[in-house]
Amino acid sequence: MAITLISQINDAGKSRFPFSEDWIGVSPSRNMAWLLDGASPSSDRTLLKSEPSDARWLVRSMSRAFHQVARENEDITSVAEAALHTVRSNFELAAQQPILDIPVNDLPSAAGIMMHYDKKKGKIHFLGLGDCIATIVQSGKLVGTTTPTMNKADENARIFPEDRERTREAYHAWKRGMNRNGGYWIFSVHPEAARQARVESFSLTSGSPVHILLMSDGFERLVETFGRHTYETLTTRVAEEQDLTPALHELREIERKYWQNPALYPDVKLTKPHDDAAALLLEITP
Repeated sequence: MAITLISQINDAGKSRFPFSEDWIGVSPSRNMAWLLDGASPSSDRTLLKSEPSDARWLVRSMSRAFHQVARENEDITSVAEAALHTVRSNFELAAQQPILDIPVNDLPSAAGIMMHYDKKKGKIHFLGLGDCIATIVQSGKLVGTTTPTMNKADENARIFPEDRERTREAYHAWKRGMNRNGGYWIFSVHPEAARQARVESFSLTSGSPVHILLMSDGFERLVETFGRHTYETLTTRVAEEQDLTPALHELREIERKYWQNPALYPDVKLTKPHDDAAALLLEITP
């Protein structure tokens, strides 16, 4: 059976843009889905003059490329790599200059998680870069959780709530290591990043429906940042409700209370009140 889309959300946070820089894509005929969390360049320079946001162009273009190159039985890493080749060529055309001439701090990037359901083998394959997460539940029990290639401890080390300039400088220094050996790997305009992604596979047990939740770090705040849920309770809840909207409303209410009184969560370090929050709930009956 093909994957079935149950619910999706993509809610804009409070930033300099009135829209979300996250993007969601589903290809039921190819049993593939993906969620991308765009990040604007640290330089704040816009290379694509016709676009309101280079990061939004990137995630939209990646999603289109995934649709174009995806094949149900094709290796998920090959799909990602081929898509990024297309994105790179299109970006150079749009920016009217070669990628190698552009400082890395001026390039947009995106965390992301892709999935492919292999019906014949009864397995779900995930490919991830950055801090997007996927969880799997069956009969109310957690089957698996993907492991991000970035963690909150590293991010928190670059955040200084009382010193915005120091935070900005730390982000600039970190961004200079993007898609380089000794730095970090992320979705952008470098096809070689696909070969550095983490690929994980989970075997499914036949019987009751399986629910898969893909989420950006903005939505994952319910678990990792505020501790309101575990991955199991959050995924089970949205699977039972067949709707991601109530969980999103819960998240925004918690964020509102945090910014009114940060002492409620003394260990939480955030740079913006509301991040873009995207999530995708899928169902498979193996």
